[in-house]
Amino acid sequence: MISNYGIKMTFQSENDIVVKILELCKEGSTKIKLKNDLAISHVQLRKTLAELVDKRFLEYIEPKQLYITTDKGIKFLNMKR
Repeated sequence: MISNYGIKMTFQSENDIVVKILELCKEGSTKIKLKNDLAISHVQLRKTLAELVDKRFLEYIEPKQLYITTDKGIKFLNMKR
């Protein structure tokens, strides 16, 4: 799809974003790194991260400001492959 400004736009499904976040967080990742790697809005990232932490797919390590994929998140990824 091409926007009115001639920029090629791609749309990622919510499921695609979740899988990418879980993959990127296997070794730990900060919110800034995730935002840069995923090219999604801050609002969408914040909402998705909160949902993944609530569902226990991610763990947030506050002192290091890292998100890490949990065992439950790894099992989810394995089911998606």
